[in-house]
Amino acid sequence: MNTLPLVTVRIAAFGLSLELPTEGRLGELLTMRLCVANHTKELHALKLAFSENEAFLFCGLKLFHFRLPPFFRHSFSVNLVPVRIGEVCLPTPKLFCVTTGEEVLDSAPRHHHVFVRPSEARTEH
Repeated sequence: MNTLPLVTVRIAAFGLSLELPTEGRLGELLTMRLCVANHTKELHALKLAFSENEAFLFCGLKLFHFRLPPFFRHSFSVNLVPVRIGEVCLPTPKLFCVTTGEEVLDSAPRHHHVFVRPSEARTEH
């Protein structure tokens, strides 16, 4: 009888969850929400950055340096203003552990598309 080999399953050291918009309007604020979780027993220094993106302007910070205690989570809100209409990609987050010198998320691009509609015409009274 054939048996399958044993598989070791490990919990990831860090987690990143995203709450992303699906659509927006040209020139109107969109908010991305991110939550970083430390699943280890150690305090870690982390860096969260975003890829360059010509479809959006950042309102506020796009680079965060922070320390995350063991088994804690930290949430971020990133405000973006769309400057192009149509189907566009949101900026890609990159999480780097300064403590270990390792990139937490692989560098393969993760593209999330949103549809940006033209702004509504404003009538003068």
